[in-house]
Amino acid sequence: MHSLPDLQQVLKNCSIPALLPLQEHALAAFSKPDDIRIQSPTGTGKTLAYLLPLLQVLQIDKPGVKCLVMAPSRELVLQIVQVWKQMNTGVKCVGCYGGHPFQTEVDQLQELPLLLVGTPGRLADHLKRENLTLSQVQTIIVDEFDKCLDQGFEEEMKTLFSYLPPLVRKVFVSATQQTPVPAFAAVKQLQLVTGNESKEALPVQMFLVNATSKDKIDTLFMLLCSLKKEQAIVFCNHRDAVDRTVNLLHEKGIDAAFLHGGMEQSEREQAMVRFSNGTLGFMIATDLASRGLDIPTLQNVIHYHLPTSEEAWIHRNGRTARMNRGGTVYLVLHPDETIPDYLQEVPDEKKLDYTYPLPPKSKWETLFINGGRKDKISKVDIVGFLHHQGQLKKDQVGIVIVKDHISFVAVHRAAIREMLPKVKNARIKGVKYTVAVAR
Repeated sequence: MHSLPDLQQVLKNCSIPALLPLQEHALAAFSKPDDIRIQSPTGTGKTLAYLLPLLQVLQIDKPGVKCLVMAPSRELVLQIVQVWKQMNTGVKCVGCYGGHPFQTEVDQLQELPLLLVGTPGRLADHLKRENLTLSQVQTIIVDEFDKCLDQGFEEEMKTLFSYLPPLVRKVFVSATQQTPVPAFAAVKQLQLVTGNESKEALPVQMFLVNATSKDKIDTLFMLLCSLKKEQAIVFCNHRDAVDRTVNLLHEKGIDAAFLHGGMEQSEREQAMVRFSNGTLGFMIATDLASRGLDIPTLQNVIHYHLPTSEEAWIHRNGRTARMNRGGTVYLVLHPDETIPDYLQEVPDEKKLDYTYPLPPKSKWETLFINGGRKDKISKVDIVGFLHHQGQLKKDQVGIVIVKDHISFVAVHRAAIREMLPKVKNARIKGVKYTVAVAR
């Protein structure tokens, strides 16, 4: 069996010049036998903080699941799997979550992966159906364990923990210190691993935007116009508010994606892809987007509705100023709303100029291709196909994302109309696939 790559090679694969403090501290903690709690604000590199040490502790000489990672949402599961794939370790990783075809996961678990990532409910279901065994697990990691408990996964987590061998390293990850490690985990001596926890040290600016009426849509519209070409996530508290806000913005001439739990998984994937690759400048979302959505270059977070708790405030704000990049947070309040108690200082007010022009449309559009990694299609295949069959120039093809059975690629908006007829009946590696504009 092959050996795992060294740390420097993995950092190069991930385009990371150097470890962040949290990741350095985590590597040191994994060298000791104690259980671990990783506690640090969002955007400080927590996913790599627990994945990188696996290069040193993961035993790859025997088959079976050696590391089990739990996460509270399918979005976070997908993010963890994607980061592991980017690390390019050569070690199989499988993700299990609701909304993913169950039989596909059963097939993937025929040969158990060394790294298994999933939501507690889905993992417990596979365990109950005897699709997996945990007898070889050496490390269990619970990412956002506080959210796992909040979402009612305690019984499933207890079940999974009860099947673990006795000498298992337990790692609990969270952005806040509010939730204690659950008693059923039966942790040993617990090491606390932190990064830079000073909120003042994070490069985030905060502004208060006062709306003149309870219906804040005109204020939000002008705020988005003021951002010009910068991207923003706008947080609402309910699904219907997300839908209403998107529709009202569309009427005013602003394109925006929307994201909430009422959408089909495929719809959510397309929305996140179109936002992350720069096709759309704005995403209107519930708190579903406050965890597991990792766009390092995102500049702005807008609280259109007040977050329901300090924890929600922290996680929303963590979508910007990631990996030591700067960001700006806006709190939009109508006259009857008050600043939350957990804000120790009143943010500076941002005055809006009601003469801003509409934000320019992105120069990119996203194409959908109904083939992916499992169909033996790579990024190189897609780029070559668009260059040769679509006759696109190098600078007309942007970010390419290849998933198991679908792919997305950003293409210059101005080139779409002439390109689509050229690829309509063309083939990728001898197979005809549907190529269409993602919506």
